[in-house]
Amino acid sequence: MNYQECFNKIWQHAVVEKNPPGWNNELGRCRYRGDKGTKCFIGVLISDDIYDPLMEQKSATELFEQDFSANLRKSLEFSNFSHNNITFVSLLQSSHDGNARGYYEGVKRLRTAEEFSLGVEQSLRAVALRFGLSIPENKKSVEIVH
Repeated sequence: MNYQECFNKIWQHAVVEKNPPGWNNELGRCRYRGDKGTKCFIGVLISDDIYDPLMEQKSATELFEQDFSANLRKSLEFSNFSHNNITFVSLLQSSHDGNARGYYEGVKRLRTAEEFSLGVEQSLRAVALRFGLSIPENKKSVEIVH
């Protein structure tokens, strides 16, 4: 996948389908594979055939720098893991994690699902702008009801 294809897949997952964040309530943190089948943005890009629970101990950039890197790069078609790749996956992970922390705070939700979706959309738009990506035109964006 190129950056645009990665972005489109995450946009569909998060903004159009409004999937909840990849989160583990017991650990109180984001996960590539969370509770009840949830996935974070990087988790959406990791195919089930290369996913390893040991990945959960690593940041997105660490996944590319360590033992998982060859399969992950091949899966994402990042032939050379450059500074741009590091920035791209870091911003995607931050877009997810920053919004998820407010969505789940222990048992109590501090943000609604709609607020999470809006925050995610804004964060992803910033990633698109930085990398010159387009927002999928045929995909419905989040609508806020007042």
